[in-house]
Amino acid sequence: MVPVIYFLLLFLLILSTLLLQGALAAIFPVVVWPDLLLVVIVSLSFQWGGRRGLLLGFGGGLLQDILLGPAPGLFALAKLLAAFLAAAASRWFYRGSIWGPMFAVIGATIVHEVLIYCLSALFYGLELPVMVVLETIILPKMGYHFFLVLIFYPALCRLDRLAYSRPP
Repeated sequence: MVPVIYFLLLFLLILSTLLLQGALAAIFPVVVWPDLLLVVIVSLSFQWGGRRGLLLGFGGGLLQDILLGPAPGLFALAKLLAAFLAAAASRWFYRGSIWGPMFAVIGATIVHEVLIYCLSALFYGLELPVMVVLETIILPKMGYHFFLVLIFYPALCRLDRLAYSRPP
């Protein structure tokens, strides 16, 4: 019974993150918005490592594809690779430190955005110069994500500890 509730809460966390991201983007028109779901996926994948992080990345990306994406699988693949990078980074960095997820989110942002750019250019004919994409999209998102991890990672660690510390 506890795992069902835990996965339901995880689904609600992902859904509310996507809804918050979409609502903020609609209310405040800014050129580049941080990808809140990417920050949540990297934070939890860094904390969990392995299969759980990869499932979270794929599931969260697939839900983003269904709700907001242009094509099924685009964000699922990108978030899956970002989760893999974060889970791999958790083997090199101490999970109790904030520096590990901060560096992992930088790498995950680069991988995520480059993959989205390449697939968009390949399938949709998007033709933007690479330097423009780097300066106007990737670098600002890296900065946003770097500082958002300071908020999300400790909060998600506490929530995860609370979920597992309850008796069945």
